[in-house]
Amino acid sequence: MPTTAQEIYIQVVRTLLLTEPLRWATLILNELSQPNLALVEPSDTWTEEDCLDVTTFSLQYAATIVHNDPDI
Repeated sequence: MPTTAQEIYIQVVRTLLLTEPLRWATLILNELSQPNLALVEPSDTWTEEDCLDVTTFSLQYAATIVHNDPDI
Protein backbone atom coordinates (compact mmCIF):
# COMPACT_ATOMS: atom_id res chain seq x y z
CA MET A 1 0.00 0.00 0.00
CA PRO A 2 1.41 3.43 -0.90
CA THR A 3 2.45 5.51 2.09
CA THR A 4 3.70 8.79 0.64
CA ALA A 5 2.03 11.36 -1.58
CA GLN A 6 4.49 10.53 -4.37
CA GLU A 7 3.70 6.81 -4.16
CA ILE A 8 -0.04 7.48 -4.15
CA TYR A 9 0.32 9.72 -7.17
CA ILE A 10 2.36 7.15 -9.10
CA GLN A 11 0.30 4.09 -8.15
CA VAL A 12 -3.19 5.59 -8.08
CA VAL A 13 -3.62 9.01 -9.66
CA ARG A 14 -1.49 8.37 -12.75
CA THR A 15 -3.57 5.31 -13.58
CA LEU A 16 -6.88 7.23 -13.62
CA LEU A 17 -8.64 8.52 -16.70
CA LEU A 18 -7.72 12.04 -17.81
CA THR A 19 -10.57 13.81 -16.03
CA GLU A 20 -10.26 11.96 -12.73
CA PRO A 21 -7.00 13.58 -11.57
CA LEU A 22 -8.66 16.96 -12.12
CA ARG A 23 -11.56 15.86 -9.93
CA TRP A 24 -9.09 14.75 -7.24
CA ALA A 25 -7.30 18.09 -7.43
CA THR A 26 -10.62 19.94 -7.19
CA LEU A 27 -11.68 17.91 -4.16
CA ILE A 28 -8.35 18.50 -2.43
CA LEU A 29 -8.29 22.23 -3.16
CA ASN A 30 -11.91 22.66 -2.10
CA GLU A 31 -11.15 20.86 1.15
CA LEU A 32 -8.09 23.01 1.80
CA SER A 33 -9.95 26.23 1.06
CA GLN A 34 -12.60 25.55 3.72
CA PRO A 35 -11.75 27.24 7.00
CA ASN A 36 -11.09 24.58 9.57
CA LEU A 37 -10.15 26.35 12.76
CA ALA A 38 -10.00 23.05 14.61
CA LEU A 39 -6.73 22.33 12.79
CA VAL A 40 -5.03 25.36 14.33
CA GLU A 41 -3.66 24.64 17.73
CA PRO A 42 -3.15 27.63 20.03
CA SER A 43 0.49 26.58 20.29
CA ASP A 44 0.78 26.95 16.50
CA THR A 45 -0.14 30.64 16.55
CA TRP A 46 2.25 33.52 17.00
CA THR A 47 1.95 35.69 20.07
CA GLU A 48 2.61 39.42 19.97
CA GLU A 49 5.94 38.71 21.66
CA ASP A 50 6.86 36.19 18.92
CA CYS A 51 6.12 38.81 16.26
CA LEU A 52 8.20 41.39 18.11
CA ASP A 53 11.09 38.93 18.46
CA VAL A 54 11.16 38.02 14.77
CA THR A 55 10.84 41.68 13.76
CA THR A 56 13.71 42.68 16.03
CA PHE A 57 15.90 39.85 14.74
CA SER A 58 15.06 40.68 11.12
CA LEU A 59 15.91 44.35 11.56
CA GLN A 60 19.18 43.52 13.33
CA TYR A 61 20.12 41.09 10.56
CA ALA A 62 19.22 43.62 7.85
CA ALA A 63 21.34 46.24 9.60
CA THR A 64 24.39 43.94 9.54
CA ILE A 65 23.92 43.26 5.82
CA VAL A 66 23.59 46.93 4.99
CA HIS A 67 26.55 47.81 7.20
CA ASN A 68 28.80 45.14 5.64
CA ASP A 69 27.82 45.78 2.00
CA PRO A 70 29.09 49.08 0.58
CA ASP A 71 26.84 48.71 -2.51
CA ILE A 72 23.66 49.11 -0.45
